[in-house]
Formats: sequence, structure tokens, C-alpha cells
Amino acid sequence: MNANEEKTLFRLADSMEPEAAADRFGDVEPSREEARLDAQALDRIRSRTFAKLGLAANPALSPGSDTAAAPDTPAAAEAPLSSEAVKRRSPLRRRLLAAAVAGLCLLAGALALYASPDVRAQVRKMLQFIPGYGTVQSSEDNEILYILPAPVAHLDGTGRIDIRGVSIGSTHSSAALTGTAAPIKTMELINADGNRYEFKASMIASAGDWTGGFYYTGPIKVTEEMSVSFDGTPSDMKIRLTPPEKVDRVEDLGVTDVRSGITLTAVATAQRNGQMRVTLVPQLPSASRIESFGLGSYENIDAPTLTGPAGEPIPYMRDENFPNPNELMFGHNGQGEAGYKLYIPELALVRRAEKPVKLTIPLPQSGVLELNRQWDLLGFPVKVKRVERLTYDSYVPGSIRIEFDLQHDDTEMESLLHFFPDFSVKGQSGGASSRLNEVTRAMEDMTLEAEPDQQELTIYVTEIRTVVRGPWEFELNTAAK
Repeated sequence: MNANEEKTLFRLADSMEPEAAADRFGDVEPSREEARLDAQALDRIRSRTFAKLGLAANPALSPGSDTAAAPDTPAAAEAPLSSEAVKRRSPLRRRLLAAAVAGLCLLAGALALYASPDVRAQVRKMLQFIPGYGTVQSSEDNEILYILPAPVAHLDGTGRIDIRGVSIGSTHSSAALTGTAAPIKTMELINADGNRYEFKASMIASAGDWTGGFYYTGPIKVTEEMSVSFDGTPSDMKIRLTPPEKVDRVEDLGVTDVRSGITLTAVATAQRNGQMRVTLVPQLPSASRIESFGLGSYENIDAPTLTGPAGEPIPYMRDENFPNPNELMFGHNGQGEAGYKLYIPELALVRRAEKPVKLTIPLPQSGVLELNRQWDLLGFPVKVKRVERLTYDSYVPGSIRIEFDLQHDDTEMESLLHFFPDFSVKGQSGGASSRLNEVTRAMEDMTLEAEPDQQELTIYVTEIRTVVRGPWEFELNTAAK
């Protein structure tokens, strides 16, 4: 769309009455094939969109109707405007409405374009599952040409080296290794023509056994069988690389469930040792990431459960050397028996702000200041109940404690757990510690540094951590791949 076409669209939208906009856009629905949200999530999206337009979420209701849409969680709902207020809407308000309507038009146009078979083919061919890394990635910038389908091990007199994953790309490649002997610095792949490709270590971590990430930049000619050497020393290890699985959509990799606006796909892959590896691949809102699926013993959210064909509990484990936060493994008979069910009760999610949120909190010179002041933090209410100046004999000089009420609610689909100040926003240095409620797991208070004569404290928040409740349920496809 060029500038003139865009101006025309905005002029047409600006001339549209709000009620007409509601009539035209109130029944906009995503196609069943493309929309993977449950009904509640769709209702929340529609409510939020029309609330920002100053219209009722249900086009059958006039803006002055007594029946209002349910408030979106966690953001508070806006009160619908009366008919009289709509008539008094200023030209600026009309222009804002026009921009919103134009945005809906652009979205509809984008969906129509995506519906084109040619465009969809171009988009779909980008999705590739990379075993060993637990990821699905787009091949737009670096198409993955070959992968290692299952881990391989090398044994010698000094120890063991496992190659957990290999990804050969069109422009750069990587490998993930673990070992019990001394860490290596390079890994070389040699093809049948004798061409050698040296992967250098980008990261080595050691806590008992070592783990390492290795990389190579440039094209690699892959042959049917590739030899491997470590630190220039030949070995008897041979690997066979295969093209990665390409799918139309992430959902085509495994079984998918959608809850609370988050899509999870469980990809089950048979391992050579008789185990089944399950990788949870999320599709998330922008500026967010999953911090935990509850698979670690130290994580403060409810852990997943796994049951067998008869409903019996099945123990599962994580890869000891490469504990990807989105992967688990369990013993399997390898005969494709169905009926294994995975249950994910909740997720720990990190949401990032578009720009830092500023909180300025007054400080007492001594004792306790009862504040009871509330802020909005990325749509979640945060109340500062009181601020206490701590005594020197109990804490380091200049410490203060801020007591919070995060208004945690176990019945909501998403609740705020905690946040920390981002001292890098203003180039500051500092630290903070917090205490969590043992039942709700939400932050109760935070201790920070402050000068003895400081009258107020300003902190910036760029990320928050929430718990998102499901449950997500999967009947796993355990047929060997």
C-alpha cells in the first residue's frame, strides 16, 4: 500500500460513524484453520480491541447499552461510552478511531494475503524442527540443510564424548557436545571427499561433566557419512546427517493444545536408547518468553504429570547434561503403544515492556511509611503497602524494605509473580532481594539500597514474571520417528 492509498483509506475511515464501524467489524472472525485460540481468548481479544475504540465488544450492543463486555484479565475494562458522549467525540477522537479501523483493514488484508496458496507455501516451508536443541526455527535467514537425528557417542581410553545435536545451515552451522574427559576446543567434520570443517567452541561449561556449544561459518558439503575428529585427533566416530523435517505449521509436528492464549505443541521423538523425548514448542505473544514449564525441581510452579496407557503415573526425567527447559524423557517400549498423556498445569512466563515502567516511591527518614499507593505494571495492579527504613544493626546501611500487594488471584488465567528493578536503564548499579509468599509464590517484599537522607526512590521495570494457568493436555504420538 502506497502513501496515497493509505491516505484514502484513512479519509474513508474518518468519515465512518463509530456505530457503522461496529456493524462492519463486529463480526470479524479469524478463519478456523488459522485461529488456534479458544473461545475465551477470542472474546478477550475482541473486548480489548473494541474497548480501545470506545465501542461495545458485542456489535449487537449499542455504545450506551447497560450490558458491558466482561473485563479483560489482567487489564481493567474501560466503561462503555454513552450515545451522547459518542456524538460529542472530537475530530482527534475520530482520527484515532479511523486509525484503529484502518489497522483492522490492514490486518484483514494481511490475512487475505496469507490465505493465498503461493504465499502460504513460502511461509510454511520455513519451519524446521531441530532435534538436540529442542527448537523449531525459521529458515528465512539461514536455511537448515542437515541435522543429526539422534545423539551419538564416542568412547576412548580417557572418557566419553556425546554429540547431542548438529545443525548444518546454508550460512552457519552449530553443534552441541557433552563429555566426561577433558573439554575439547574444536570439533572437525570430514566429508567423503576429504574436505575438513573445523567447529570452534563458543561456550564450555563444566559441573562434573562438561557441555559445549560449537560453531562454523560458511557452507559445508555434506556427504552420506561424515567422520569426526576432536582437537585434531582422528576418531572412529562416524555420523550420518539427514535433512530436517519441514512442516506446514508448528502444529503439524505433534499434538497441540491452546489455553490462556498460549499454544503448545508436544513433539515426541523416539531415542536410540529406548526412551522417548518430548519437546514442548510454544507459540507466544510478542515480547514474551516461557521461563519455566515446571520441569526443574527448584522451580516454583506446579510440575507436569505423565500417565501411561492404563492411567498409571509414568516417571520422567530431564537430560542431565543438556537440560533444555522445554524437554523431558521417559522410558518407552518402542512399539508405538498409544495412550501416554502429558498434563502441563501452568507456565512461568516473562513479559517485556515496550519501554521501561517508572516507579517513584517516597521514603521515610526512619521507621515505616504507610503508603497504600497502586501502580499499573504491564496491565497488572501493583500496590505498595508500606516502606520501611531498616536499622543499621539488622541490614547494611541505607537499606529499605518495600512491602507489596501483587493482588495475586489463583482463579485468574494469569497472575503476577514478581519483578526486579532494571538498574541498567539509567546506567546505575545496585542490587535487590525479595521474599515470596510460600502459598501463592508471589513477591511480598523487596529490599533495596537507599542513601540515609534519600527522600524518594525511583526504579525502572522492564520485565515481569507471571504464572499462566492451563491446563495443557496432550495424548502423545509415540510412534517412532
